[in-house]
Amino acid sequence: MKKLYFNNIVKTNEYKDIIQSINNKLPVLVHDCTEEALLLIASVISNEDNKQIIILTADDVKASKLYHAVSLFTENSYHLRSKQSSLYGVDALSRESMNNRLAVLDRLANGENIIVVASIEAYSNILMDKKLYKELAFDIDSDMTVEIQDMSKRLTEMGYTNVSFIEGQGQYTIRGGIIDVFSPFHDNPCRIELFDDEIDSLRIFDSKTQRSIENIKKYRVVPCCEILLNHEQAEIVKVKMAYSIKARMAAISEITDNRSIQENLRRLGEKAEDALRNGDYIYNIEFYSPYLPFKTYNVGDYLKDNAVVFFHEPNTIRESRKDSYDDFIMKFSELFGKGQLLSEQERIFKDFDKSISNIKTRLSLLLYNNSLKNNTNFPVENLVSFRSRDASQYYAKMEDLAKDINRMKYNGYKIYLELGSVETAKKIQETLREFNCDVAMAFKSKTELLSGEAAIITGFLEKGIDFPGFKLIILTEKDILGSKIRRKKSLKKHKASKIDTFTDLKPGDYVVHEHHGIGIYKSIEKIEVKGIQKDYLAIHYRGGDKLFVPVDQMDLIQKY
Repeated sequence: MKKLYFNNIVKTNEYKDIIQSINNKLPVLVHDCTEEALLLIASVISNEDNKQIIILTADDVKASKLYHAVSLFTENSYHLRSKQSSLYGVDALSRESMNNRLAVLDRLANGENIIVVASIEAYSNILMDKKLYKELAFDIDSDMTVEIQDMSKRLTEMGYTNVSFIEGQGQYTIRGGIIDVFSPFHDNPCRIELFDDEIDSLRIFDSKTQRSIENIKKYRVVPCCEILLNHEQAEIVKVKMAYSIKARMAAISEITDNRSIQENLRRLGEKAEDALRNGDYIYNIEFYSPYLPFKTYNVGDYLKDNAVVFFHEPNTIRESRKDSYDDFIMKFSELFGKGQLLSEQERIFKDFDKSISNIKTRLSLLLYNNSLKNNTNFPVENLVSFRSRDASQYYAKMEDLAKDINRMKYNGYKIYLELGSVETAKKIQETLREFNCDVAMAFKSKTELLSGEAAIITGFLEKGIDFPGFKLIILTEKDILGSKIRRKKSLKKHKASKIDTFTDLKPGDYVVHEHHGIGIYKSIEKIEVKGIQKDYLAIHYRGGDKLFVPVDQMDLIQKY
């Protein structure tokens, strides 16, 4: 269900500017906005302009945080986790993250307009060809006919394991005229009861209790892993690895104490052969990737041609990827020296530029950072300031809230109060009325607010957003009532004075930016955007970071 204030965002010049750049495939840099505002923009683009969106971050922790925040704007969002993989041998690893990935990838492959949040590591994990994936995945429909032997063969080819009793995703079992299958796309397995070759009943059930949950019309069956090898392809990988092991054995033959290395190489060959024979390779396919006899792909190849890629702090992503590579090389060197890895496996790691090469020219790119840093190897064609800040906190001081709402209404603001329940909404509405502040209920309204209007809507947004440029504010229940336990924070106060004009500043003066803190004013610089030159204040920060503030937004800066 889309938020009412999406309509307000769509009508802003800033949003129209972003969409024009996206439609023309011109890289656009969005700055001067909060993370919540960025995620709101992504949600509006996905909902209103029907586009797939992937938000790339530096690591899984940040991806998880952003996913949680964006999921409060739209249910049509997913977290693509990075796949657990290991350089420490060929042993099977947990498939939990793989199941999560397969459910997301299926939606992308089928063109669903969803928002995916992923770390650069999760994005870079290798996949099969999208065309092959779509050929393998299928729906079990209650009206279809099923040949048991054909179904068994098909599931096995898709990486499913035939077991006597289903315990987890990626398994199936056949007992007489009953087929149980647990697809990674679903949270529960499906039971197909056949009458001859016709489906008599189709239902999902609890794998622990075996009790039926509900009858269904359709059940989605997706490949059980991201890379599948047939018998011939597995043999090619085995032969290539055996050749590499033989070459390494010859190379170390003159080393005096080489017995432990030889033993490790022998074990490596045996374990790899077993994994390739019984299918356990699927749990750590990256380990075998240098020997695969076909091209591999990544998430970027599953996106539609009109998809939008958000880079959240691209320089941070690049630095994170470089740090990951340094760690990888250190581990690789140690294990290679012990005979637990082969020389070709240095190619397992995909660097940042190689990982994104398939989307950089094909898709629309949106870069986000607030300091207008130079984004290495990302030529920006358009700069858009989507000016926003965190909403004020009231900690249940309803009189203060009423005064601010009345003031903002007078100044032409559109004011949304997003509350978690109807009961809370009614209580807050009644309390505000006691302070002569009228706020409407807009639970079922489809029309956005106009200037000078305030309304309550339902939702679970945790952090409010104030857009002073186009006079729109979203206040959350947490903003209004505060946390149950409030902790006193020692606020750092800056000694600052208002700047009336940029001539009040001299190069070298310390200034305080409302969002970015203390920096040093250096100069006025002209920056050309879309053929128009504008004046920007250049502020330098520790570490070489630079912030360029439009002269018409000088109210964000004070003299220190």
